[in-house]
Amino acid sequence: MTVIAGFLAAQGMMNVYLVCLIVMAGDLVGDVLYYALGRWGRMGILDKWGKYIGFSSAKIKELEDHFVNHSGKTLLIGKLAHGIGAVFLTAAGLSKMPFGKFIFYNVIGTIPKSLVLLLVGFYFGSAYARINKYFDWLALSMFILAVAFLVIYLLILKFSKKIERDL
Repeated sequence: MTVIAGFLAAQGMMNVYLVCLIVMAGDLVGDVLYYALGRWGRMGILDKWGKYIGFSSAKIKELEDHFVNHSGKTLLIGKLAHGIGAVFLTAAGLSKMPFGKFIFYNVIGTIPKSLVLLLVGFYFGSAYARINKYFDWLALSMFILAVAFLVIYLLILKFSKKIERDL
């Protein structure tokens, strides 16, 4: 969605600064929901179903220790690993990472990620606008050529009939 929003902003359909703020806010809200799922859904789900997916109490303790020692790095890697970030964000909640620390590192990861995706969309939107100008000129040129060929064809047809009659 961020790339599409950047594309639309380049087309002048959206304000790029407002899009940037909304994208970052939306990203943070979604991440907080994953954190909350890990933090408060932790015991009910994992106690009941954890053994089936390889999560024991020892694994949870290991995860908590990892987040105590490497929370910032782990969260930033997870945040920038587009597509699997939800696992890292849920694990941060599962390990009871302090919420303030979670938000701090999450904002640090959200800003460059959102800006890069927005710029990709903006770049392609700008390129599309430039390419579209060329397509407009190409379409106009092709139309003029088609009309010219039609006029020439009709003139040739008219003169060839006239020459046939005269013979």
